[in-house]
Amino acid sequence: MITQDDVVYLIVTDRFADGDPHNNADVALGDPDRRHGGDLLGIVQRMPYLRDLGVTTLWITPVYLNPPDAYHGYHPLDFERVDPHLCSPELGPVGSRKVVRRFVEIAREHGLKVVLDVIVNHTAPEHPWLSQRPSWFNPNLPTAEKCWLWGLPDLDHDNVNVSTYFTQNVLEWISYTGVAGIRIDAARHVEAAFWDVFKLFAHGLYPDCTLIGEVWDEDVSCVAPFQLRQGFDSMFDFPLHGAMVDVFARDQPFSRIARPELSDNEAPGVLNQDSAYRNAYQLITFLDNHDTPRFIHAAGGPEQPEEALLRSKLAFTFLLTTRGIPQLYYGAELGMPGGPHPDNRRDMPWELVDGPNDTPEAGRARALHRFVRELIHLRRSSMALRYGVLTTLYLTPTLYAYARVYPDDPRLVVLNNAWEPADVLIPIHSNPRLPALASRYVANGTRLVNDLEPGDRTEIIDGCVRVRVAGKTGAVYRVE
Repeated sequence: MITQDDVVYLIVTDRFADGDPHNNADVALGDPDRRHGGDLLGIVQRMPYLRDLGVTTLWITPVYLNPPDAYHGYHPLDFERVDPHLCSPELGPVGSRKVVRRFVEIAREHGLKVVLDVIVNHTAPEHPWLSQRPSWFNPNLPTAEKCWLWGLPDLDHDNVNVSTYFTQNVLEWISYTGVAGIRIDAARHVEAAFWDVFKLFAHGLYPDCTLIGEVWDEDVSCVAPFQLRQGFDSMFDFPLHGAMVDVFARDQPFSRIARPELSDNEAPGVLNQDSAYRNAYQLITFLDNHDTPRFIHAAGGPEQPEEALLRSKLAFTFLLTTRGIPQLYYGAELGMPGGPHPDNRRDMPWELVDGPNDTPEAGRARALHRFVRELIHLRRSSMALRYGVLTTLYLTPTLYAYARVYPDDPRLVVLNNAWEPADVLIPIHSNPRLPALASRYVANGTRLVNDLEPGDRTEIIDGCVRVRVAGKTGAVYRVE
């Protein structure tokens, strides 16, 4: 089960680490659209690195047999076989699900959970079912559920044979591998009736396996129904992703994320729409993934590396202190660059990790890695940052202060998105939205210390707290 205790790490397996050179057929390192040799054994070999970073859950791209040029796994040729390019004898027979089961077992030995990426919406264009079972496919119609997404043959889940097959297939993957969660690709493009059946069996038979849906839309009203009614435990928070990129990379006002709540006429930010979900605190939050440009690219990239580093640190501060379950994209902790696809799926830059490297790029990578690692460990040490109620305390276009409140562990987060320092008096006692359980922990005279800069201390006086935060910087205060 994936919970708010977790930090998810997304890996495009082919681009992460090559653990077994013997499975490198069809590898073309210079071609961004071809295989580069990464495999499951490579991830196993790097699990100590991942564990040290502090992540708890690995989301790996699909493991199905794919055509030679489909390195990413999203063009299934066989929904029951594992692609040989990912297999190694140390993990099990080539093509067998035993490979994935052993991978999950090893991950568990390292204290890591696994989320398996599964596909029920489409097949590869070369799939034999197109000639063997043509009735299993939709005609290419201009509707969300019937279109051939990216030209891929669309399966008809209104066909009882298709619905039955994929219900059984996904349940078999869950049962055999023992994964903690599954991520279901392109959920909005699958006929809605399928989810009514699937969720009954999945939740009934495997209640500890978290169902995570992907609906790529920045409109809360399009994403929320899949958690509210379609049975998904969690959804990827694309609305908050869009707001984070706009605010932290493009300097749009914090009202994209939350509103000041000074009047009822304000346009709601993304967080103000959380009641549309069954539980917004269980959403997967992220700065980037394998389908978007990398955040650091939007934040300035190699052309403005120091600015991009500052923006990334501030964005990570928000990601790892706001509500939800945070997800990192492989290499983001190193400031790995990458524009739109396929540039966003470069090979993991292990040369910045493994050996001596005194280049400016390596220095920035190490600085960001240290910062992200510190934030992850801070989050994992605080019940408030994982489970606490989030309350907006103070908001301007460039400054956002919010509380995360859990019994015995209140936290105050202040983010300054301006380039100039901020010196602000934040009202605490007069805020009507602050949960009552916080009152006993924020009395006048309470001293606060900034965990990101322990020399930074302040005190609650006359129901307010004064904070001073440098430009493009965040602070995370706890009761001293």
